[in-house]
Amino acid sequence: MTTTIPVGALAMFGGGIEGLRINQLREQGWLLCDGTSYPAGGDLQALFDRIGTGYGGGGGSFNVPDFRGRFSRGTDHGRGRDPDAGSRVPPNPGGNAGDKVGSAQPHATGRPANQFRTAEAGAHQHVAPHLSSDYHNTPLSAWDTTCMEWPGDDKQTSEAGDHSHTVAGGDAESRPTNVYAHYLVKFKNVETPSTAVPIGTVLLFGGDASNGAMADKLRAEGWLPCFGQSLATTDPAYRSLFNAVQYFFGGAADTFKLPDLRGQFVRGARTAIDTGPGATLGTDQSYTTMLPLHKAETKGDSLLEVAAVGGHTHTLDNLPENSHRSYYTAGHQTAEWGGDNTMVDSAGAHWHAISGGGDKETRPLNVYADFIIKFKEPDA
Repeated sequence: MTTTIPVGALAMFGGGIEGLRINQLREQGWLLCDGTSYPAGGDLQALFDRIGTGYGGGGGSFNVPDFRGRFSRGTDHGRGRDPDAGSRVPPNPGGNAGDKVGSAQPHATGRPANQFRTAEAGAHQHVAPHLSSDYHNTPLSAWDTTCMEWPGDDKQTSEAGDHSHTVAGGDAESRPTNVYAHYLVKFKNVETPSTAVPIGTVLLFGGDASNGAMADKLRAEGWLPCFGQSLATTDPAYRSLFNAVQYFFGGAADTFKLPDLRGQFVRGARTAIDTGPGATLGTDQSYTTMLPLHKAETKGDSLLEVAAVGGHTHTLDNLPENSHRSYYTAGHQTAEWGGDNTMVDSAGAHWHAISGGGDKETRPLNVYADFIIKFKEPDA
């Protein structure tokens, strides 16, 4: 039984690729997806014929895909699931843009299905200085009338009208929960098809790998489910897999762990000596949510907006509804309540956290499938 993969196919790899390993992978017909530019022709001609300059290139050269720090996404092909398919950009000069294979896309933050809500500050007041806190009036004047009266009327603050407030904060990027693994691209067929798929290769599987009977069939074909199992480093059946995976996904001494990709997205890793984007093999991340990059609908900025609450007022107790003035009394200074506006004290620069709303995680559009990892050559 042999296993072959077409030229141009992309696969994930759960083993280290430093040192001689990268050369071994190349001998098996695989290149690292790190965006490197290669000349077309020779043993790379078959790959160029398949992917062209979709990932960048020109003048007789082409780029392989660069998945370092990135997730893979199925090309929309007009399906309408990617709302920004038309604005996708070339990953390198000469590459494809728009709804085409190879185009790239930055992270984005959509409006949650469960709307955000700002935190409730609780009942609170703002001080209006130099105003009476209760009902007041002055002594009688010489004309036997009230000289100055501070009635118990309520006064409404001016109406701010319909308005919104932007929401600041957020994380450095929006991403789903994920684990780092290397991505490889098949560039040629080798003479020994049984080794065309390296030990440690991770593939998506459309069946249920947790089913016992299915797992037995996969095992006979040389594959294990990526469920985070602990395996013995000294077991001859897993020695080749341990040489590839080592302790990148956990373990110590006489046991090592397989990657646990249940419920996870896979993100392209970088090598230990690479200073490019991404993190090293086996690193995991929880989801985060950043401020959106696209303009808000109403304010034209890049911030989320708190929904407008509509025009409303707040009551200032014990203030007169209109202008008031006292009668003149000989020998005394008059008191006057003019038509000036009095501002409440500023609460100072402050913010309100968004404590409610939102969804349970940040994630891209996706479909479930199981991940499997190659641990041996298939049984005869």
